[in-house]
Amino acid sequence: MLILTKEKEVLAAKTKLHDQMGAGLTAVRQILMRPNEADTENALNLLRQAVSAVKNDNEYPPERDELSKFLQDAQTIGVEIDLSGTLPEQETISSVFLMAMRECLSNGVRHAGASRLWIEMEEDEHSASIHITNDGTPPEGEIVPKGGLHNLYRYVLDRGGRMEIRWKPSFELTITLPEAKEEKV
Repeated sequence: MLILTKEKEVLAAKTKLHDQMGAGLTAVRQILMRPNEADTENALNLLRQAVSAVKNDNEYPPERDELSKFLQDAQTIGVEIDLSGTLPEQETISSVFLMAMRECLSNGVRHAGASRLWIEMEEDEHSASIHITNDGTPPEGEIVPKGGLHNLYRYVLDRGGRMEIRWKPSFELTITLPEAKEEKV
């Protein structure tokens, strides 16, 4: 599921990059046909963003951990991540949290035009939780989980957790998972 979510996000990133490059090149063509100082600056900004995205993507070191890859992917598509807390050490929980982050990144950009995600992770001796919001356009109605959110919901339930999605006044996703008890030998 993590691989499918990542592939979906990479496709979205490539589409956004393609659109940025196209917009930049179209703007440069317009400048060459009708020079105007305001249009020139706008076109150059679009082109700089596209080149920056390509540069970030090329500097991606393959040996990084999954959280670093997620942060790099977000930077590549131009989304700022405000992260507080740390990813739980328990692999089952951290993989669910990473799936949630990727799903919220992908959906936030695609459906809400988000350019920033706020991610808060907390842990105590009994459970771990993650809370994700974004700066995108708020949903017009209740969010019914389907596709990636539905799969994430089933994954959370299968691990004894709970997932809440709020849509008023803005999108919020909260997942809480129980910590696995360590067996004493």
